[in-house]
Amino acid sequence: MKKLIAVLAIVCLISGVAFAQIGGTVFGGANLLASDGDDTFAGGGMSRLRFDGSGESEDGKYGGYLRLEMAHWSGDFQGAGFAWWKPIDQFKLRIGSNGGDNFWGKEGFGAWMFYQVAGDVGIAEAGNAWGGGYAENNARGAFFGGFDNGIMLEITPLEMLAINIGIPFDGAEVADFYQASVLQIDVNLDFGNIALTMNGLNDKGKLFVFFGLGAIENLNLAVGFGYDLGTEVAEIGLAAKYGFSDSFALKFRAAAALIEKNTQIFADIMPIIGISDTMTAFVSIGLSMYNDAKDMDFHFNPYIQIGEEWGPSFWAGFKLASSGNMDKFGWSIPIGINFSF
Repeated sequence: MKKLIAVLAIVCLISGVAFAQIGGTVFGGANLLASDGDDTFAGGGMSRLRFDGSGESEDGKYGGYLRLEMAHWSGDFQGAGFAWWKPIDQFKLRIGSNGGDNFWGKEGFGAWMFYQVAGDVGIAEAGNAWGGGYAENNARGAFFGGFDNGIMLEITPLEMLAINIGIPFDGAEVADFYQASVLQIDVNLDFGNIALTMNGLNDKGKLFVFFGLGAIENLNLAVGFGYDLGTEVAEIGLAAKYGFSDSFALKFRAAAALIEKNTQIFADIMPIIGISDTMTAFVSIGLSMYNDAKDMDFHFNPYIQIGEEWGPSFWAGFKLASSGNMDKFGWSIPIGINFSF
């Protein structure tokens, strides 16, 4: 570990940065007891072992970011990074990747932000953000999840307007190359944010329309629409968080994939209760309908966090979810710890 930190520091020195920031994140999780509906078991492991480093030149025109992950959801070692150049305030060129967190995502509380760290640690079932949850469809069918790896151009002719262009690093033929490219028009107004995104610049691409309302105190509301030009499938989504008081808030998200003879819908609601300055309780309840809304499954996932919202914390909870039109029920008692330095 010490050698790895030293390597990151040397990289920053060689590149001539004016200042550098190096940090790490560790997530550990375990199921004290769990069942998939057939067998009962227990186990755990480290879901994240990550180092991040970043810096920029003295004049603020060049910079970079580096990420190394020894534990990753894929099971493999992962390394990612990007370099950037900003010759003028109205233009920025970035080459590389930030390791899957993506750029220019427009999803509000619909995807990762619904569970935040709880999903990464494994206390909550976060799959509905991008697939693999208890639902057949997922939030990123209606909300653009972002661009990950390639050449990124950010043009900001006005403070309220950004034009983002992403060109992928896949070495594909010309047709596939344009299929994977991204064009986004992002407008920030006093009352909220409007964005139009084309994910794929041909007749097989997908159009995303996003509206985020930010003009009402204590309310964060996002509406998303996705339309696949190739399959002609439309998907709509709604995500919101409202703070009723300092100790009580409510999150809600729902998404529908309007597929002929197989409409898919899911909705999650989550009350958030501040028990004390350092303890918060969450209760996630969700329902999924599919097979043209004739079949359904559900989940129930209460958990607590001891610590800071974005700081070090301990987690514990209970997960119950059905599958196969409530043919099978799986459950677990997870605990977890996250810490960054």
